[in-house]
Amino acid sequence: MNIYKHLSVQKASPAIGAYLTGVDLNNINDPAIYEEIRKAVHEFGVVFLHKQPLEDKNFVALGREFGSLESSHPVFGVTDAFKEIQPIVYDPREPITTQEWHTDNTYNEFPSRYTFLRSVDIPPLGGDTLWASNAAIYDELGEPLQKALEQLWARHDLFYRMRETAYLERAGKPEGAAANFLKFRTDHPVVIQHPVTGRKQIFVNRHFTTCIHHMTDQVSFRLLHLLFDMVKLPEFQCRLIWEKDMVVIWDNWATQHYATLDYGKYPRTMTRMVGESALRPSPVDGAKMYDSGVEWQSRGLLRKA
Repeated sequence: MNIYKHLSVQKASPAIGAYLTGVDLNNINDPAIYEEIRKAVHEFGVVFLHKQPLEDKNFVALGREFGSLESSHPVFGVTDAFKEIQPIVYDPREPITTQEWHTDNTYNEFPSRYTFLRSVDIPPLGGDTLWASNAAIYDELGEPLQKALEQLWARHDLFYRMRETAYLERAGKPEGAAANFLKFRTDHPVVIQHPVTGRKQIFVNRHFTTCIHHMTDQVSFRLLHLLFDMVKLPEFQCRLIWEKDMVVIWDNWATQHYATLDYGKYPRTMTRMVGESALRPSPVDGAKMYDSGVEWQSRGLLRKA
């Protein structure tokens, strides 16, 4: 573990996650503190900070220390005062479709780099969130499978997931609303090299990844679900029991997460920010990549969305 001069760091599990203490996010006057928070996010994948009753302006200031922040989302809205802040509100009367392991927004050509989540109103029990390390999963695969996966591309598609869960119908969206979501699809390497740490890691998730190109649907399905099932193993995970006024920051490319829905009719309110990326996920250095999936659609080797 690296030495941290301005923070106290306690690992959450062997594979992923750390608790950071000794810092008040409402009162940071030394840029070196932000630098150490960024370093911890890259080292551990996700970091947890207790007892941080952040004002919105300081929440946004924290996010901007990681780069530009997104100011829109195709599903979640934004607050009036700060376009960077997205309210994540659970209403028991509304459908929810995020009970799958996923990496945020991988259907974009430039997937979100970081996610910042703040607890506002939480259930008295339940509602834990789990994170898994994409690099730890890759390390477990063994060299023959690692080398094979490093050559492949996968499709990520928001509307495919919406159709699979009948989200638009259950949410009461008007006829024709689907057209607004069709553009949210792209291809990424199945294995990427992290732009900061250099670690190799898988980059597929159950929520948005629909197929691997250059193979039939059956083979693609089996291979993807092998990777999806590995995310469920506790050896690659850490689990957070939320408290009010917690702040969590995670490296979106390096992790997947799962929000448990076990708190019945109790509402839950969080606020979220998402860090933009100026980079596309990159293949492993020196990997002999096949073509991306565009030309394969016409040959029947791309699952239809």
